[in-house]
Amino acid sequence: MSEHVQRKPVVVVVDDEEGDRDVIEAILSDDHEVIPCATGEAALRTLESHPTAIVLCDQRMPGLTGDEVVTRIRVLYPDTVRILVTAYTDAAVVIRALNDGGIFAYLEKPFDPDALRALVGKARKFQEIAIENRRLLAEIRRLKSQVDAIVRTGSLAAGDSEDGGLAMSDDLTALYNPRFLRLKIQEEQQRVLRYGNPLSILLVDVDDFREVNRAHGSEVGDRVLRQVGGVLRRWSRGVDFVARVGGDAGDREGGGRSAGGPPDRFLVLSPNTLEPGALILAERLRRAVVEMVMEPEAGRTLQVTVSIGAATCEGKEGPLLDEVIRRTEQAVAWAKKLGKNRVVTWSELKEILVSRPQSRFVSRRDAGGNS
Repeated sequence: MSEHVQRKPVVVVVDDEEGDRDVIEAILSDDHEVIPCATGEAALRTLESHPTAIVLCDQRMPGLTGDEVVTRIRVLYPDTVRILVTAYTDAAVVIRALNDGGIFAYLEKPFDPDALRALVGKARKFQEIAIENRRLLAEIRRLKSQVDAIVRTGSLAAGDSEDGGLAMSDDLTALYNPRFLRLKIQEEQQRVLRYGNPLSILLVDVDDFREVNRAHGSEVGDRVLRQVGGVLRRWSRGVDFVARVGGDAGDREGGGRSAGGPPDRFLVLSPNTLEPGALILAERLRRAVVEMVMEPEAGRTLQVTVSIGAATCEGKEGPLLDEVIRRTEQAVAWAKKLGKNRVVTWSELKEILVSRPQSRFVSRRDAGGNS
């Protein structure tokens, strides 16, 4: 992890004027790693490896304008802090950048160097607080799930043994459970940082699972999860790691009905796999589920499908695995939005979002999608 912790905070400067990029770099380079980009498209490519950067974006540029750039960045990389920098005051532009791009601040050119340093410092502090708040919220959810399990069963939460040990498998599907998955993700993260090997993650979401439970009952729902889990295990490679997670893969304390989300998701860690290989694997899993035979009642069959999101960390310079999982969540949401029973990769999602004109662009809330 040291390579990520010890680096200077990254500032991505988006401006078509080379002189302006040089000035900002000179002002900020003592305390920040400044990455200059001449176009919005170049900035989007750069943020692939720096998804938590502070972004200083000019408004008037050829191609995508500044408000269009920050809007796309907000959708694709919501952990960035975005600042619009421009010599032209336009209320409509600022309103769009605030509402659609969620900018942290607006800075007019020419600016005082001390004012720029102070603003970037405030942006960094804002980002640190936001990330810490999210960590605390995840911890609160983890503790709540344990308390709920104790209240419900009168014993420690499933997966925790009384001697402090850790159960590896999920009771229903016999796949790895969410708590053990956290340990595996930490282990794989260290492997990526040490050896630089790629790793892909698939998030598999059972389509219309709530409807299955409503129409056929929870026993049939449990059978669906067991059979889907078995298909994923059989059709994955021997080196792949398959776990059952809850309705929100980012909250790896989930996985049961008491966790707040439906237990309709599975996560596959695929070591030494780049995105093309992940797409092949995901399509193989999707087709295998479609071909699965379910008979909830005599003489009746049930068709089950899954939507799959896929994203990849290509090595040491790639994003941390928590960010890769976030990308799979966005990708699977769009797989459902586009009709379900399909695979969407992070690269495909970027093409979908970046190609949309401003008037039809989708906000971060819409990008989350629901089943």
